[in-house]
Amino acid sequence: MRESQLEHQQPQQQHLLSAPTPAVCPPIGCALAPHLPNLEQCDQPVVACDLASAQRCLADWCSRFPGVHASTSAQTLGSWPLTHVLALSGRVSFRAYSKSDLNAAVSAGVPGHAILLANPCKTRGLARHARRLGVGVTVFDSEPELARLAAAWPDVELLLLLAASPRCHRLGARPEEAPRLLAAARRHGLRVAGVAVWFGDDNECEGDDGGEVNSDVDAEWAAAASTACGTLALARRLGHANADVVDLGCLSTGALAGRALPAFANAVGIGNGDCQPRLLCDLTPALLAESVVMATRVLAKAAAEQPGCGGYSYRLSGPGLGGQLCGLFSRECEGGGCSGSRDGVPSRLADCGGDPLNLVLPELSVGDWLLWRGLRACPTAARLMHCLFTGELMETKPAACLEEEPLPTA
Repeated sequence: MRESQLEHQQPQQQHLLSAPTPAVCPPIGCALAPHLPNLEQCDQPVVACDLASAQRCLADWCSRFPGVHASTSAQTLGSWPLTHVLALSGRVSFRAYSKSDLNAAVSAGVPGHAILLANPCKTRGLARHARRLGVGVTVFDSEPELARLAAAWPDVELLLLLAASPRCHRLGARPEEAPRLLAAARRHGLRVAGVAVWFGDDNECEGDDGGEVNSDVDAEWAAAASTACGTLALARRLGHANADVVDLGCLSTGALAGRALPAFANAVGIGNGDCQPRLLCDLTPALLAESVVMATRVLAKAAAEQPGCGGYSYRLSGPGLGGQLCGLFSRECEGGGCSGSRDGVPSRLADCGGDPLNLVLPELSVGDWLLWRGLRACPTAARLMHCLFTGELMETKPAACLEEEPLPTA
């Protein structure tokens, strides 16, 4: 679409902070996309996306946290079909950090008003590009950023990014700087719609083994919520009358979101007053943990004496990633799923219900494909997801049930 057309459309669009949330998602016709291409010719792991699982995850999220607006990362999803499906749902906003993120989201069908430019260090060129696409919300944490926005994007609505907790993202203004920055935004004629408190990657809050979140984290979240609530009240006193948004960034799956969101809700008084903030939270890890499917091929199978291997040792496609998955899931699937297929386009995903992998693998033969779902079973899920989308394989030790020497193929 030409830039002049985009500029013409912009005044008619609503941004994500005012867009209504529909009660239901539209139906999804495709259960697995993109189809896994040329499986018989591929000896490396292939990534696909179970769109039906993504829809169920989104519905579950909206049911568990009805007062929280869901967002996801355009940088992570890119132009995947998942991006298009989430855009059609009307229930998710998208976080972009760069021009390429913006373009990928728009090309996948995301309207500009559903995008948050979550970059507090923008150039004027990036700001102008976002404005042309109809983006209406961004973050800031400094006065130079305000000056650039006043010149290039004067009609944008802002979220003040705060470093309100030791666990917060490395970016953000200190809470004591908030009065000065809010006043500066007012002088520049810019509107502040709320605050952002980002806690960074979930691995910074969880143990390396995916264990429980430390008990003192609850107090930190509550303190950060109190800071955010106080900053909202200050913003309203300084002339930003409609400031009522708190963006929590990425809180991952159940453990973090299930504890952080109630802490924020209690601290800011959700359900206990007239002026209640609207919470915005990134559910990208939750979506990917439910919907990403990894396909690995059985390259070799041989009799084995090791316990827990079902009488066989297997070598899977992808010496690093395949072996790691085999090692993880051989202990217990933890809700993951797998099925075998010799077809070019696998048509189903079969849950193994937490059964040990050795109850599933013996039925497979060389040439079969394993479809793995439920990456939440991996203790380093966020790191694994990074590998999936960057094409990098993790450096892993061979699984205990795999022989170091090549296995026979018959």
